[in-house]
Amino acid sequence: MNDYFYEIDRPNRQPEPANFFFVNAFLKSRIALGLESNKPYFDEDVNVYLGGLLTGLIRDDRNLARFANLRDTEVAAICEGQGARSRFDTLRSTADAIILWHALFRVTTSGGRPPRFFDESMAARIGRARMYYQAAADIGERLPGHPSSLAEILAKLALDLDKYVFILRHAGTEHLALRRRMTPGELYHLWRDVDVFARREEIPDMRDRFLDLYGRYLQDSAPTSDMLEEINDLIGELSLIDPQFEFAPIQ
Repeated sequence: MNDYFYEIDRPNRQPEPANFFFVNAFLKSRIALGLESNKPYFDEDVNVYLGGLLTGLIRDDRNLARFANLRDTEVAAICEGQGARSRFDTLRSTADAIILWHALFRVTTSGGRPPRFFDESMAARIGRARMYYQAAADIGERLPGHPSSLAEILAKLALDLDKYVFILRHAGTEHLALRRRMTPGELYHLWRDVDVFARREEIPDMRDRFLDLYGRYLQDSAPTSDMLEEINDLIGELSLIDPQFEFAPIQ
């Protein structure tokens, strides 16, 4: 892995391998949550695996996104025409994708597909990932020439996946600065609030304009509809950006 990271607040420090950054973030979260490594069994290998999984997002060499929203029937159909080694890779990649896209990033099903029974349940998604990890581990143990250590790691993930997802989420929020994506409604209100703040400097000129228009309105025995509309529009704008302005629209 040739990817490195630099600490912005420590510019003179030598770059570190990206994998170190992700593994370190995962370990910090384990300590913060009181779920330190090797309790009740050795699982430092799981730390390294999950750190590597996060590092892989930098370039996505395994193209895991294509596995994220597969139905169980689709996964079964893919595996049906594969040999044992390819089935192992498919099952493992599907579980990895579910953990990253749904558990860590909390991405919802997309692509215009109809809702599925597990779409609203994160527990069900994690349960599916657990099933795929265990199936991949069972195959991996029997693959000739395949490192049994990887199958052992997948079996550990299947055994305690809720715990590892909990740690991943903490690492994502506290150390990787990952946050839930804002909804269109939340984004609209954010931009509106930013716009309101930016327009505060316009308040004095808008107040003067309002006083001028209102004075003309009081002097006009037959104000036009255009004048009323202009005054009420200005009342609405001032009410939005000036918390001290209180004036009811003119009927």
